Amino acid sequence: MTNRIELPNARIVTMRELNQHTAAVMEEINQSGQPAVVSKHGQFVAMITPLAGHSIESLVLAGDPELRDLVHEELKHAE
Repeated sequence: MTNRIELPNARIVTMRELNQHTAAVMEEINQSGQPAVVSKHGQFVAMITPLAGHSIESLVLAGDPELRDLVHEELKHAE
């Protein structure tokens, strides 16, 4: 079974747009704070997640429920 990803505010960026305007697209994604989905021939192939103002470690931990639970458990024991 495939997990469904909900991205109600995600912008759709074509491969052509990303190729021709990479810096502008990346700047817009970081300023908006919303992810963008990259499409190639009408199919979604990747997602770009903004990192401005975030540490990559916190984003990785937040996206993995097992790691998130492990961190919460460790924090409870530290108190």
